[in-house]
Amino acid sequence: MEIPCIVERVIFRKDKFALLACNLDPYSDKITNEIKEKVRPYIDEKWDTFTVVIDVLDEDEKPEGQSYIFVGDLVVDPKRGKQFKASGFYQDVPTNYQGMKNFLMLLPNIKKSRSEEILSKFKVEEIPEILDNEPDRFLEVRGITKKRLDVIKKDWIDRRHKKKLYEWFINCGIPVKLADKAYQIWRQDTQSKLLDNPYLLTNLKGIGFLAADNIAHKINKDVNDKSRVNACMKYCLEEDSRQNGNLCTPYTILKNSILQTLKKCDESLGKDFKQTYAKIIPLLVKDPLSEFTAVKDKIENLSFVYLNHVWEREKFIAEILYQRSSEGNFFECDDEDIDLSEKNLSFFIGKTIKLDKTQKEAIKSAFNNRVSIITGGGGTGKSTICRCIYSIAREKKMTVNMMSPTGKAAKVLTEKTGGSATTIHRGLKIGPDDLFPSEFVTQDILLVDEISMAGVDTMYALMVAIENNPRANIVFVGDKNQLPSVSPGNFLTDLINSGCANVVTLDKIHRQDENSYISIIADDISKGVVTMIPDEATDITWIDLCDATIDRDIVKFIDVYLKKGDIDDIQFISPMKKGMCGVHRLNEIVQKKMSVINKTKDRFIEKEFQKFHVGDRVIQTKNNYEKNVFNGDMGVILDVGTKISDPKATDKKEKFIEVDFGEEIKTYFGKDIEELMVAWVITVHKFQGSQSKNIVVFLASEASIMMSKELVYTGFTRAEKHLYVYGQQRVYRLAPSRSSIKRRFTNLNNIIKELSSKKSILQVV
Repeated sequence: MEIPCIVERVIFRKDKFALLACNLDPYSDKITNEIKEKVRPYIDEKWDTFTVVIDVLDEDEKPEGQSYIFVGDLVVDPKRGKQFKASGFYQDVPTNYQGMKNFLMLLPNIKKSRSEEILSKFKVEEIPEILDNEPDRFLEVRGITKKRLDVIKKDWIDRRHKKKLYEWFINCGIPVKLADKAYQIWRQDTQSKLLDNPYLLTNLKGIGFLAADNIAHKINKDVNDKSRVNACMKYCLEEDSRQNGNLCTPYTILKNSILQTLKKCDESLGKDFKQTYAKIIPLLVKDPLSEFTAVKDKIENLSFVYLNHVWEREKFIAEILYQRSSEGNFFECDDEDIDLSEKNLSFFIGKTIKLDKTQKEAIKSAFNNRVSIITGGGGTGKSTICRCIYSIAREKKMTVNMMSPTGKAAKVLTEKTGGSATTIHRGLKIGPDDLFPSEFVTQDILLVDEISMAGVDTMYALMVAIENNPRANIVFVGDKNQLPSVSPGNFLTDLINSGCANVVTLDKIHRQDENSYISIIADDISKGVVTMIPDEATDITWIDLCDATIDRDIVKFIDVYLKKGDIDDIQFISPMKKGMCGVHRLNEIVQKKMSVINKTKDRFIEKEFQKFHVGDRVIQTKNNYEKNVFNGDMGVILDVGTKISDPKATDKKEKFIEVDFGEEIKTYFGKDIEELMVAWVITVHKFQGSQSKNIVVFLASEASIMMSKELVYTGFTRAEKHLYVYGQQRVYRLAPSRSSIKRRFTNLNNIIKELSSKKSILQVV
């Protein structure tokens, strides 16, 4: 149902949710006697208005006095009573003076006086035509500059297209909530793209194949079976990659997943499940023009299905690494170089350091082998090795390019080596839609730390970047005992098993002193051994966790810690996001305490159900290429409030946050703020690859289901100096007996072995 309304006032509002007191719009062409009769029983006699409830109202939208077409249903809510529950809204262009005046004031850079001036210059019926075809005529209005007009035109175009999109969604019976989500991705092309392929809706957050298929049948009553199976196959492969980290899926598992998914879809549509789907699947897999590649492993006698681009990237990575490992070496490192690096290292650290035999082998490998892997657990000296490689290279007048998957990991690498490290995305200047890097590796050595976190796209970009640098050696550094990568693939383990790299495993733990136990206990956990924390440990503090007092305990802990420590030197981490000891709730506790300490209780803004205080620690949650800030970069909020982002382009004030990322200060306006998350507490997975002098990790019973030796090992080894464990003994004892590592289906290892042995292992079907 669509009802035209004028919003009289806002009853309640928080983020995108709002309760609006409305009247029917008497100026709208959509008003009918039928609508009037239906709405009449819902009008509050005291206020002479009816309530509209909506949860998609943009924070920047100022609805008071404005005209809208709300889309939804008249309902009786158990708590709020009679209301119109709107799932979306759009605006018709008014045909009368007052309506047009209100409408113009919704456009950016047009307030009351400018709206009245526009109406004094142009007739009401002329304005839509002018905005469509002659927008420059608005330059006759005082205060509207060319730059400001560009903003007005963009908003006008968006409103026109969104209106058409809403009407199309309504006619097709599609939930209008999806219109905004879809429009944010495909803009003016949304309708044409969805008409061509409605299954693109699976790209929207929260939309699975079942929902997309249901909508596809509303857009097109006779969906082609082959197109439907094709879309389902692609969806199942992408879901398997996202959820399980697989680059490919065994054919039998994929076929079953497709058929089960389509069966659910048919049941929801009231249709008979077709057995012909099973016949279409192999035809699509074998079709050379399809989006899929089938590969048979002759040794395991197992067939896999890839998305074409994933297969091509994995194959390319394998070919570059094999080719590099097969070529002659251009550099060398001997004992004299090691001795000199040992002296430089001792000077850098400020005390005498003696490298063990395996550490020396690892350093030499970086120079004497085309492809090297240096792996080892916490405390085995991986950072020391990186420092020595960098030092020797400088002595030899060689260049080193050091990278890590995350900003925090790159910062740690910079601090530990004395050199300059960047994130892979920043170092290669990879744009949001780029398949290829814009910056290439021209240095003599490419050193990539925390390689276990790298996924297929990252590895592909690295190999493209180094392909045309035949002299360069590649050094991968990582810890195979950590949590598996969030990104699909299993590159560290695959490369170790492939034989194309010289692998040096650091197995000796170098303790800070005889009472240092972080590395010892973490190593035991990684081996599946339960080792209780001894009383004499100087670098680990165990604190019994009590759900009932956790709020008070954290506040007390911060008070005690700050008497001797710096807040910048501590990070709280938790296995999960939800629950009593989840990231979301713990962040609220720490944030509230820190706002009191920082005296910033009243200096905050709210955005998308989050509060951001001045002084808060925040983390970037997605790559922002325009700002040159990347997923995992952490900073501190310097200022918050509202101000005009660009006075030359707009006079509209927006919420803003100013963040100090250490090297640069960045300002976030409006929707960009949603890329930030308060980070006093973050997940263990999110902090993987990073370190802090002091770590507080929570091991609560509610996280029992996800406990594993990799999770606890990763959490413990994030601490450089001291580890505080808020835990329950039962949960702690449980972790070493479990592993979160499952087999990930990849073929990098097989492709490299096939190239080196000249024997056929894989067959492309």
